[in-house]
Formats: sequence, C-alpha cells, structure tokens
Amino acid sequence: MQRCRGLEECRERLLELLDSMHPWCRSAFYADRDVARLVSTLYSRWEEAGRSGEPVDYASLDELRMLLERADRYSRLPPWQALRMALEGRG
Repeated sequence: MQRCRGLEECRERLLELLDSMHPWCRSAFYADRDVARLVSTLYSRWEEAGRSGEPVDYASLDELRMLLERADRYSRLPPWQALRMALEGRG
C-alpha cells in the first residue's frame, strides 16, 4: 500500500477502505486492541470539541497512517478468518 501524504488523503483512503471491507473484516479491525484504544481516544477528543465533525477528524497523520495500515491488513483477510479473530478478541 502506498503511503498517504496528508491528513485529508489518509482520512479519505481510510473511510473508503472501511466502507468497502467485508463486515467481518471490519469487525476484526475494530476488535484490534490498538485500533480500539485509538478509536476511544478519538471519541474523547471529539467529545471535548463539542462533537464537531467526525471522530476521525481528530486523528494525527501518524494515527491515520496506523489505522489505514491496519485496515488494509484486515481487508485482505478471508472473511471466515476475520470473523474468528473478531469473536476471539484477537483483531
């Protein structure tokens, strides 16, 4: 996967990838401990900002790149394997 250059590019690529992922792969992505921790942080930032925009708008470039890399990894899994990982909490 080619590295994104800016916040907007990373954000758009992440959202497009998540929208196109099989639901089980998306579940495994969100079950990933690092992803879940960061999503929680983003929701906190979003809450502190009065819920303006979307939680993903409060991610740094490095955070977006990490999410994009993980989303890419999970999008490549066979759905059965992603479901198994999500159910076992090993996302």
